Amino acid sequence: MFTLYDAKADHLISFQDYERARQVYRTVLNLVPHKRFTFAKLWIMAAQFEIRRLDLAAARKILGTAIGMCPKEALFKGYIQVEMDVRPWTIYHF
Repeated sequence: MFTLYDAKADHLISFQDYERARQVYRTVLNLVPHKRFTFAKLWIMAAQFEIRRLDLAAARKILGTAIGMCPKEALFKGYIQVEMDVRPWTIYHF
């Protein structure tokens, strides 16, 4: 299931249909029962999509929600990595 949504989002991104790609990520995040299990990679990919769209606030909100709903080590590490990756960018752009 996850791979199918990932392929759909990538397809939409390649055609620059960013709003639909964003909706695909939202839909799949709403379908996963995060209280029982979650895919940290899915949350991180949704945040990376927002970063590519230059919406750092949305990326941070996605990762904050992920950590609040299912505090897994992989999510904390992913959030830290995202912040380290965008740090040089935020110094010059914000």
